[in-house]
Amino acid sequence: MSKSEANPSDVSSIDAIVTAAYGEKRNWDRERSLYYPGARLIPTAKPVTSDEWQVTSENKIAPQILDIEGFIARVEPFFKENGFYEKEVARRTEQFGQIAHVWSTYESRHNADDPEPFMRGINSIQLFHDGSRWWLNRGAEKVALELFNFPTPTSRARAPRATVVDFVCALFPCVFELV
Repeated sequence: MSKSEANPSDVSSIDAIVTAAYGEKRNWDRERSLYYPGARLIPTAKPVTSDEWQVTSENKIAPQILDIEGFIARVEPFFKENGFYEKEVARRTEQFGQIAHVWSTYESRHNADDPEPFMRGINSIQLFHDGSRWWLNRGAEKVALELFNFPTPTSRARAPRATVVDFVCALFPCVFELV
């Protein structure tokens, strides 16, 4: 399997591709194979300096529009130094024909067996099916889950739809395309 070829079991369904995107430890070749060429990842966090990829001291957040290689360059140094394991804890999927949108709540740990996460967040993932496989087309992420009542493994409560949509639209106005 080449770098650009996906494992067919990773891209056979929405569930399979989202599960593959989380994985135990980052496998960048596998990650690359999930994204459609030209796909964008849009993490929202404190701005970083362009030369050192370090978080600035400003207390503001901003979306950072990256391709998969830019995303890897942004996060790999942190992952190597600190360890990073992400686990999906809740999901909401909406599908219309060959396109889908997934809200995926996650917890992050420095070690897979850490008892408590150091961070929680939500991923907004856009996918499409090209007739033979599912592709990740765009992803947006926001950390700071503690500010909202999103579902967790111990909570059956669902966030009100307007709260989630209003929150993400305010942070990522370029992420949503209305048809």
